[in-house]
Amino acid sequence: MSTRPRQGNLPGTTDRRIAPLERAARKYAELKEERLRLKREDVLQRAALLKLMKEHHKQVYERPGLSVEVVAETENVRVRLRAEPSAIPDPLDRDEAAS
Repeated sequence: MSTRPRQGNLPGTTDRRIAPLERAARKYAELKEERLRLKREDVLQRAALLKLMKEHHKQVYERPGLSVEVVAETENVRVRLRAEPSAIPDPLDRDEAAS
């Protein structure tokens, strides 16, 4: 995502750029880049969660507002939140604050 200034139109050129089209294309490219970055992060977090589930010998982990299930056929995890993630109290935050 470069912030350098864009070159303006040169006089006498016939193939002039269409500014709205270029802006839309650049915006799409930025969103695509962000989506790919998030996908990579998703894969890493999912693998870490699966590893933790295996370390703790859990196929299912349930807490109020949270459910994690290992999907054996695909060696994957399924996470379900019953509320917005920020609305679910994290008991670890409370434990760390008391330390």
